Amino acid sequence: MEEAEASFRWEWEKQEAERLQLSDWEHRLGDCIQVVASRAVEEWAQLTQEREALHEKVRRTFDQEVAVASRERAAARKEKEVELKERVARHTINTAKAMAKTIDDEQAALNHREQDLSLREAATKEEEARLSTLRTDLEAQRQRLEEESRSLSQWLEALKHQEAEVAEAPSSICAVLPTLDSAAERLQRLESTLVARLEAKGRELARMVVDHVLTCFWSHDPTISLTPVLEGPAPEVEAAAQVGVQEAVEIVAAHFERNVEPDL
Repeated sequence: MEEAEASFRWEWEKQEAERLQLSDWEHRLGDCIQVVASRAVEEWAQLTQEREALHEKVRRTFDQEVAVASRERAAARKEKEVELKERVARHTINTAKAMAKTIDDEQAALNHREQDLSLREAATKEEEARLSTLRTDLEAQRQRLEEESRSLSQWLEALKHQEAEVAEAPSSICAVLPTLDSAAERLQRLESTLVARLEAKGRELARMVVDHVLTCFWSHDPTISLTPVLEGPAPEVEAAAQVGVQEAVEIVAAHFERNVEPDL
């Protein structure tokens, strides 16, 4: 019995020592847990702070990258705008040069046309002067012919009076013959003179008309060929050609018309 009690007591003491030891371990373990928890809280707080700092750093880096990208896009946009402006400026310059060249060409063509017009105006004035001279000559010739015609009329009247006198009292045939012969000679000379003058003036007028027509052609186109004029009209189309140019013939002929006063 005593052995059992001693054994129980020994076992109890052993259990109590183990309990005390476990209790001590529990206290120390609790202290260690508190220390570790406190350290973990501190580390967690530090990690949280570092994470927030890292997030802030990443945000600042992202903002910087966004700003850099925005600046790069703005620079690229400005570069494109500058390139577009340069392109527009080059196009404007080229257009201005082309317009200036066109204006110069048109000015040169206008100057050439003005020179041609001046030359044509001078040629027209010369032609008008020639036509005026021709009209003056024709008018003078008309007046001379009218004077000669009046002289001829007067001479015929005198001849009629002489014939009447001869018819009334012819002394002899021999007295009339010299008068008739003289009248015949004067008529022949007058006829020859009139025919020669008319032929000369006709040739002169024809020459001036041909000169006027060819000068008009040549002044408008110096390269025009005069071979058709020298060869004459083509027989197969001559009639149709005459009909086609009648209007122009009337216009040109109007330059050479002269007013003829009726004989009194």
